[in-house]
Amino acid sequence: MDYSIVLCGESKWRELKNSDQVAQMPAFPDPDCIAMIDGVLVVKMGGESE
Repeated sequence: MDYSIVLCGESKWRELKNSDQVAQMPAFPDPDCIAMIDGVLVVKMGGESE
């Protein structure tokens, strides 16, 4: 597959990071750690304290 990877912008990243949907996702390596949200492929690698 020869697809380019386009990263989302910082504002979209912050929106997703702070969303309830991402907060409820389990972290990697759980199979449910991957989701398509608002056209963005999200892979939750772990929790952060910020």
